[in-house]
Amino acid sequence: MSFVDPSVVQRVASDPNHSVYLSASAGTGKTKVLVDRYLRILLKGSLPNKILCLTFTNSAAGEMLTRIQEKLLKWANADEASLAQELQELTGTSTNNISRARALYDVFLDDFNNLKIQTLHSFCVDVLKKSSGYSLFFSDYEIIQGKRRHKLLHQAFQAAVQGMSKDPDYTHYLSKLTELYDSNRLLELVAEVFDNKMNLRLYLNRFQDLKSFNEENRKRYGIDNNSSIGQVLEEIINVNLPLLYECLEQLQENEEKLSEQLKIGLEKLLRVDTQAVEISDIMGCIEYIGIFLKDDGTKKVKLVKDAFKSKHQKYYQFLVDEQERVQVLGESLKSHTNCDMTTALALLCKAVLEIYEDLKLNKRYLEYDDLILHTIQILENADDADFVLYKLDIGIDHILIDEAQDLSKEQWRVIQLISQEFFVGLNARDCQRTIFIVGDFKQSIFGFQGAAPYYFEAVKKYYASKASNAMQKFLELDMNVSFRSTDAILSFVDQCFNHPHNKEKIVVNQSHHIKHPAFRRSDGKVEIWPLEEICDASSKRDKTEQLKWRIPENIPTVACPKRALALQIVDTIKTWIDSGRLLSGHQRPVQPQDIMILLRKRSEIVDYLIAFCRKGKIPVTESYSIVLGEHLAILDLLSVVRFITLPKDDYNLACLLKSPIIGFSEEDLFRVAHSSNSLERTEGRILANLKLYRPEVYIYLTSLIQRSKNFTLYSFFYQILFFDQKYDQFVHAFGENIKEILYLFLDAAVEFEKSECYGNPYQHFDAWIQSYHNTALVSNDNKGIRILTVHAAKGLQAPIVFLADSASSEQLQSNTIFWDDNCNMYMSGYKEFDSRTIKQLKGAYIKSQAEESMRLLYVAMTRAEDELYVCGWNNNRIANSWYRTLSDTKL
Repeated sequence: MSFVDPSVVQRVASDPNHSVYLSASAGTGKTKVLVDRYLRILLKGSLPNKILCLTFTNSAAGEMLTRIQEKLLKWANADEASLAQELQELTGTSTNNISRARALYDVFLDDFNNLKIQTLHSFCVDVLKKSSGYSLFFSDYEIIQGKRRHKLLHQAFQAAVQGMSKDPDYTHYLSKLTELYDSNRLLELVAEVFDNKMNLRLYLNRFQDLKSFNEENRKRYGIDNNSSIGQVLEEIINVNLPLLYECLEQLQENEEKLSEQLKIGLEKLLRVDTQAVEISDIMGCIEYIGIFLKDDGTKKVKLVKDAFKSKHQKYYQFLVDEQERVQVLGESLKSHTNCDMTTALALLCKAVLEIYEDLKLNKRYLEYDDLILHTIQILENADDADFVLYKLDIGIDHILIDEAQDLSKEQWRVIQLISQEFFVGLNARDCQRTIFIVGDFKQSIFGFQGAAPYYFEAVKKYYASKASNAMQKFLELDMNVSFRSTDAILSFVDQCFNHPHNKEKIVVNQSHHIKHPAFRRSDGKVEIWPLEEICDASSKRDKTEQLKWRIPENIPTVACPKRALALQIVDTIKTWIDSGRLLSGHQRPVQPQDIMILLRKRSEIVDYLIAFCRKGKIPVTESYSIVLGEHLAILDLLSVVRFITLPKDDYNLACLLKSPIIGFSEEDLFRVAHSSNSLERTEGRILANLKLYRPEVYIYLTSLIQRSKNFTLYSFFYQILFFDQKYDQFVHAFGENIKEILYLFLDAAVEFEKSECYGNPYQHFDAWIQSYHNTALVSNDNKGIRILTVHAAKGLQAPIVFLADSASSEQLQSNTIFWDDNCNMYMSGYKEFDSRTIKQLKGAYIKSQAEESMRLLYVAMTRAEDELYVCGWNNNRIANSWYRTLSDTKL
């Protein structure tokens, strides 16, 4: 198969002379392009501190930093011919930048403490710390999330409820809610609203007082300001009762099914109180209306039999007229109910928010969203955001954005504000400024974190327009040649997602033909296994007896299909390994680490898989929780912190010397500790002896003290691990598994810098990490089978991938709170109360969830390099499942 040389597109995308919007499909090498562009910006003459590279996670930032540093170190040490060849491959042209390339490593080191390879939240912290209005507050604050956030929210909720119950202006709003919900459920609703706290703030800030708040909400629901729910109920019960009784009598005589429904509905209608309206009154009217309408609010097609219609034209016409009447009034009743409930909940949330923010301020707490919000406020309130950044010494000439499809609207707003002067011609620093955006709409799977994939598309038009108006070049490029997967995998992906029903969920432009050419010329395989069915005990026993190895007797036999599938997967893997089966395209035997088992969500099948693997002596890479401050490797790193604060602490220095950072043996330590002729035990004895007997170690340790004064905590430890090459020594001492823990430690250093930056940071960090609230999930064996959710597997790959629960339809979250595009809030109390507006919002939400599910399937399939196995169990819910989607795709 022929395709455009991917290196050509990569060179164009990495060219720093123009801005680029790059759509990069899975496995096409976007990280390489990011690194190449960063290097070419440096080659062109920019300083590292003028380049902002935004990554989705701290780990991704660490990977970028490492790749760039390794490349620059290679350039610094390369011979002239090799370096010239590499620069030509990077730029596509012969270059005279060899001397510049050699010098970049030193430039990078000199500017290391000012590097801006970070998450957007970290960048916002930098802005806020240097802003005069926020610097004092940001000298001592703490980020809260999870349980601590919920505890604070609960405290604010209780105070708000108590306050509203005593305020006559708000008591009746609170009673509307407490009539429907108990305290626990009401707190859950408030928490759901607070999951979109940015929207809530925008929503509430539009209104000056309670009157304008009510008027605006009514306007959105199409309700007149003089109308009340009591008036609507009055109209509904204002039925022609004599005629209704006559009609009911005839229905009963003709044994019409409608007669019993009408009798019950009429009884409830007559009990409605239109003065002191309660939920029971509303429900009574809705049940009466339900006699004539379907659940979706449309008219029932056939109210009575044809014989009744012909024989009793008068009563049939009455039923038709009543159906018409209650359809209009029913929609009005639902709109009033939705509006009243939304208003009541919004007012409660307003009260909770005010108390919640006061509590946070008093305790010096912040949330991640606050970092974004405060940064937006600084930049929007300034006449010139670019000048603000320049004055804060955060001047930026180039922006690179990774995983752009996973950014929220608010995060994009920050980026738009800091780049608004990029397209107004040459600036005071006389350089062309550029923005580079790379992402993939098809891989946007973090909607629950606020990702806005359609805004990712809108941003392309925004910057294209900006560049066009400024007569600057803005390129829209695609990378679709996969270096990861074989043609068998990619062809299956293409066939699946080019189906019109699937394509509409995964791409914006429906005329676009999805194509993933394979760079590798290698065999591959896709298999769809028959679904495991529910089976009885005898068939289960028969299947067990066919295996060549004994299964654990203590594994429960419930959920038979999941257990049977786990057994089949593990038996297949064991057969491959025991037989020495060659891995497609690699010409070597299959190893456990070649295999990844993916799940939409964790369930008991994970326990079955792990148990069967253990019995079959197949290693499994499991995740388990650790407290970072208790891990031996982290204690070794903390000994550096303690040395900086107390260099004469002999016990701590002994621990540091024995750590992988120095690597002393017991004999080395004994000789240094007892080298002095004096028998007196004095503080700082070991350090003094090092100066005499191991001066090279003494010089290195004292250099760490000097370094700590010039670098941030993160930069300090990054230099120790990677520039001083202690990372490799930790891996040698603790094994491959330590890599993940070291990166988690660096993440913790970043977290600390966001929250604790007063006084001596090294002294505070030692205490902080001991009580670090987040336990980290790490893997126990990098040479085992990996069992992951698809979300956790984003960015990973494996030669062989199983989609183990593909037949399980995702249970969509049943939302109560909905937001429109203008950040207006809507509440759905019960589905019986849903107005047409609420139904439309629910429909849009369900559609967005179905689209994200299809994007999640794309991510799952494209983790596979060589072989993909689709399997599952029959749970009678496969209609909208991945299994049905893939089974309908022609292999």
